[in-house]
Amino acid sequence: MNYRHFLTLKYLTGQDKTHISFISWVAMLGLCVGVMALIVVLAVMSGFDKDLKDKMLRLKYHVIIEGAQKDDIPASMITAIEKLPSVQSVASYVEGQVFVKEGRRYYPCVVTGYDFSQEKEQQYLKQFMVEGSLSRAGIIVGRTFARNNNALVGDEIPLVSLERKNYQVPLTGIFSIGMHELDAFYLLADVPFAKMLMGNNYYPSIGIRLSNIYEADAVKMNVKKILPSSYFVRTWTESNIALFSALKLEKITMFIILSLIILVACFNIFATLTVKVVDKIRDIGILHSLGINAGNIVYIFTLQGMVLAVLGIGSGIILGIVLCLLISRYHFVTLPESIYYVKYLPVELKPSDIIIVSAVALLLAFFASLIPALRITKIQPAEALRYE
Repeated sequence: MNYRHFLTLKYLTGQDKTHISFISWVAMLGLCVGVMALIVVLAVMSGFDKDLKDKMLRLKYHVIIEGAQKDDIPASMITAIEKLPSVQSVASYVEGQVFVKEGRRYYPCVVTGYDFSQEKEQQYLKQFMVEGSLSRAGIIVGRTFARNNNALVGDEIPLVSLERKNYQVPLTGIFSIGMHELDAFYLLADVPFAKMLMGNNYYPSIGIRLSNIYEADAVKMNVKKILPSSYFVRTWTESNIALFSALKLEKITMFIILSLIILVACFNIFATLTVKVVDKIRDIGILHSLGINAGNIVYIFTLQGMVLAVLGIGSGIILGIVLCLLISRYHFVTLPESIYYVKYLPVELKPSDIIIVSAVALLLAFFASLIPALRITKIQPAEALRYE
């Protein structure tokens, strides 16, 4: 064994003092708790982000051409868009608002009209159907809507348009997205039927579904090259920029706040090594007299702090991953769906998050170990040997 590693191990375990100091244990525990907390919180935030994106986009298109229908654009342009990489389908749709009548109470719902004549649209929407079928002469409601209104397939739903026209609309199917807002307040219909319900109060658009939602920006640029400049094109990120920016900011804020736990633990490492440098000043003088230069002695004391850091960070990573897996499997935490959109706490472990947390913790621990060790360079051998 290299003499530097031997001395590091000796000072950590102590053949003359067979223990690691209490402060060292506290430092390791602090790093462990800090790293574990960061990993769990970042995994939960990533889980919220992924789950929200997945569920929100189930009924939304990834790229939208606003203010137009497919019939308004030359067929050659539509064909060119359909041939773009990652594009799965291109379809007309409309969206607007109606009111559902419940006794003397009215509450708003969003009506989205899809092109049921397209096979791709039918196949896509059918995967969310739990009861009934896609009909061109009726509406499909969410499971939460059906439960709240005691509605069954075959019932008639009283709707009132913004033009104050009353309709008794047959309920032909029930879907489930898994997101409270969509399942409770969204109604689906065929485009002509949706237009009839909304009168002139709808917004026509062309929706593009992608195989990879993260290629939306590239597809948008290609679509703008195909279409005249009069058409406005936006992506799903632009449609929900406020929400996803808030989630990103919250994740960064939580990372900074919880990193303070790691910083406190690193101060404990700093304190431990500062005390050890003073306590081992006689040994430092002996090492100097044996011809060991200050750089190697600094290495020995710095390595002690890094060993404590690696043990703390490693155990924190393991505990964090285990806790994330337990939360994901057993759903210890339940949430009100009407507020948080999800029933259980979502978890997504990202290797990049674990690497970033580990790197930050190691960097802080390195400086906390190096600074007190550098004091050794200021100790003169003769002064150190006076303690003999």
